[in-house]
Formats: sequence, C-alpha cells, structure tokens
Amino acid sequence: LGVPMYGPITGRDESKSFLYEIVANERTGIDVDKFDYLLRDCYFFGLNCTFDWKRLINRIKLVDCQGEQRIAIRDKEKDNLFNMFYLRMHLRRIAYQHPTTVAVALMIADVLRLVDKSDMYPECSLSESPNHMDVYLTLTDGILEQISNFRGSVTEEMQQAKALLRRIHTRQLYTLIKETPPSNRTFPDKETLLNDVLGD
Repeated sequence: LGVPMYGPITGRDESKSFLYEIVANERTGIDVDKFDYLLRDCYFFGLNCTFDWKRLINRIKLVDCQGEQRIAIRDKEKDNLFNMFYLRMHLRRIAYQHPTTVAVALMIADVLRLVDKSDMYPECSLSESPNHMDVYLTLTDGILEQISNFRGSVTEEMQQAKALLRRIHTRQLYTLIKETPPSNRTFPDKETLLNDVLGD
C-alpha cells in the first residue's frame, strides 16, 4: 500500500547486532523465521520436513569475523542447509507462487487498495495505519470479513472491493494471461551455492 520503510533498526549497540540475525538474517537467509514458516507450511501441506532445524540450532556458534560478531554454522551442516533451501524452493514452486495463490494475493491487494481511503477507519487511511497504533492494532486477518460486512457509506470503491471478495469466495479468480519461461542462464551447482552461504 505504499507504506514507506523505516530507517535502520535501532536499539542495541553494534556489538550486539548479530542478535537481529537470529530472527531475520539478511546476510545468509538462515534464521528462525524461516525455520518457523517452513515447519508450519510442511505440516499444513502434509509434506515431510527435509531439514533438521534442531541440529542446525545446536551447531550455531558466535565467531569473530574481521572484528564483528557473526553467527556461524559448522561446515558439516552444508547438506542440512542445502535441504532447507531446497525445501524453500519446493514450497515456493508448489504453494507460494502457485497460480491460484498469486491470483488470490493480487485480488486481496486490490481489495485493500480499494478500501484504503474508505471511512472504515475514520482516524486515518488503511495505508497510514502503521502511524496510528490504535488503528493498526485492530488490523487482523479478519479485515476481509470486516470489509465484507461493512455497513458504512457505500462508495463505488467499497462496492468493487466487496465484489472482488465475493469473486474470491466463489473461486472466480484472476486468470493467468501469459507465463514467461525461465531464461537459459545456468545455475551454480550445490557446492558453489554452499560456499557462497558458508564462506570459503
């Protein structure tokens, strides 16, 4: 919805910056957030989880890297890490980027854009809600139901939003018009990928 990103994370001094990498590691992509959603999604899709997250956590240690504290994983875990990233790619292909998932996500984004300036929240627009905590804290997964049941002023945008929600419920989803094949570029082999993540 065009909400600007806020500046760098503040709080702890730089010597403790590695703590943020536990939850959201932008350097390597190996973090507990990923463990959480991979485990949850495997469970709900009925898939076997192909990596051992407990083993990864037990093999993590803090190392000094050019004067900076960094979270490191033993090189013995390269196959386990490969399995984690392979599982993520597999879930992306069969679920996260599935045409139905993408169509519903696009339709929900359109619904939220349509109701952004509605009078559902008189204090501010939906896109401004992160700056108004009293409104922001009321936004939950139930927002689509709130939109469907909204009885305030019926603008053209609100009617369009409700119509889109009805289409989602009746599976009249956006249609894929064209899909472009991947380029002919070659991808690095398993060892090259692991060396990039683990370092030399």
